[in-house]
Parts: sequence; structure tokens; C-alpha cells
Amino acid sequence: MIEHIEKQWLSAYLDNQLSSAQHLQVQQHLTWCEECGQYFANLQSMQQQLQLLSATPAAIDVRAQTLACLPELATNQSRKPWSWVEYSAAAASIACGLLIGSWLMPSVSNSALEVTVIQALGANPPGALCSIPAYCYLEARP
Repeated sequence: MIEHIEKQWLSAYLDNQLSSAQHLQVQQHLTWCEECGQYFANLQSMQQQLQLLSATPAAIDVRAQTLACLPELATNQSRKPWSWVEYSAAAASIACGLLIGSWLMPSVSNSALEVTVIQALGANPPGALCSIPAYCYLEARP
């Protein structure tokens, strides 16, 4: 089985970011390994193609247009403060939501919850999860 150089090393080799020992190791490996040599050649080709690309200027100046619109946006979207009716409506909708939510929640008895906790934790409590060890042990309530 052939040991190949890591692809990150090949990229670093291309960018001259390896130590001298690593550089020599990669250079020696590339002399006999065709697969790594092909990958390295592809990396070189891609780097050359990226360097040939020139930055195309934008057709419009988005920054200037955005900054020009900001004063208009600040004046057009000013909101008047809420009235007492709007505050009351918001509070009533929150209260109704809580009331409906409490009606929809099933009622669970404490004994069923304790049995569930005992089934989940077993006889030994998870000591690493308890801040106070005495809280980890379930005690029977009279």
C-alpha cells in the first residue's frame, strides 16, 4: 500500500508554508508518486487560473446607493409610540395564550413523575450531575 502525502501538505508546499524538513519530504515524495504529482499539478493549475482572474468592477455602486437611501429610510419608518390600547391588547393576548396552554397541557401526578425519574436514573444517582449529592437520592415521602 502506498503512503500518500496529505493534501493539506501539498497545498502548503505550493504556498511555501512548510518547514524545510517537510518541504524536502514532499519534494521527494512527488518525484515517485504519480497520484500525488497529478493532484499537485491540478493545484498548480488552479492557482494559476485564479491569479489570472481579474476583479470585475460592479456595474453599480451599491454602497453609495445604500448610503444615499438611509436618510429617507430613517424618516419614513418612524413609528409612533404604543397607546394604552395596544399595550392592553398585547397583555391580553399573552394571558390568553398562557391560559389556553395550561388547558392543553396534560396533568401529571407527582407519583408518576417520581416513578419516571426512578426508571430513568435507576438505583444509583448520577453523581456528576448533582450539585448537592443529597439531592440525587429520591426519598420516600409519607
